[in-house]
Amino acid sequence: MRYIVSPLSLIDIIAVVPLYLAIFDIVSAESLIALRLLPLLQLVHFFSPLVALWKVIRSEAPAMMGTIFIVFVLIVISASGMYLVERGV
Repeated sequence: MRYIVSPLSLIDIIAVVPLYLAIFDIVSAESLIALRLLPLLQLVHFFSPLVALWKVIRSEAPAMMGTIFIVFVLIVISASGMYLVERGV
């Protein structure tokens, strides 16, 4: 009974939902591919290096978010520049 309310069971449920959504054609199967990878999160409990990696990612999240934001802004600026350059071609 404890398993039903544990976070691992939620990962299992979220991992199975795309299958049923694709079977009943509620959403396209291609859009749910990322959800099929969720059971891999359960491997963290078996590998201590992954636990350490997860701790590092969580502790450095603000710095990574800043970096991701800067990269996103640079991509938008460069894409806009390419659009302006190639607009007449």
